[in-house]
Amino acid sequence: MRPIFTIHAGEFIVGEYIEKRFGDTTNTWIPAKDTGIDLLVTSKNNKNSVSLQVKMSRDYSPEEKKNAFEEKFKACGWLTLKRKKIITSCADYWVICLISHHKRISPQFLVIEPKSLLDRLEKTFKAAHPSRPEPELFHFGPAVTNDLNPIALDTRSLLKGERRSLLSGSVKLGPREYTDTLDNWNCIKSL
Repeated sequence: MRPIFTIHAGEFIVGEYIEKRFGDTTNTWIPAKDTGIDLLVTSKNNKNSVSLQVKMSRDYSPEEKKNAFEEKFKACGWLTLKRKKIITSCADYWVICLISHHKRISPQFLVIEPKSLLDRLEKTFKAAHPSRPEPELFHFGPAVTNDLNPIALDTRSLLKGERRSLLSGSVKLGPREYTDTLDNWNCIKSL
């Protein structure tokens, strides 16, 4: 028998996390077909819901860190995101799941509305390439620092001065900072 659908690793990891953390107050559903929604989370009585699109990336940084900048991160990823998919997304939130190659480090989650994601990607691209037209495909390098108070950011096209600022603790990352989305499950807590 052929399966009706398959679930990819990122969807499984996010679904399992939601079940463990919010399972007493929510139900997690997997759609039977691809509609642009990977997971549907409802209140226990199924009256309120939040739809999620899941994107996962494993850590592509070298396992043995080569320099101080690489040592700064507990999880890094690399995604290519299509502008049209973000614009037409019917999901309430996108969950970016970052998997470190160190087993002792839990997955890191960025939870963000698609409109906000697109806005940040566009602003970051414009800052790095002011004269180029906006792309149809964004290269996104989400990463989370291993600081006591972690910072989530887009490392794509990070300039040397910005790298130094990050290392020295004087961070001014502007739209490439995603710390407010790091482990921000308010959309589910509010169910």
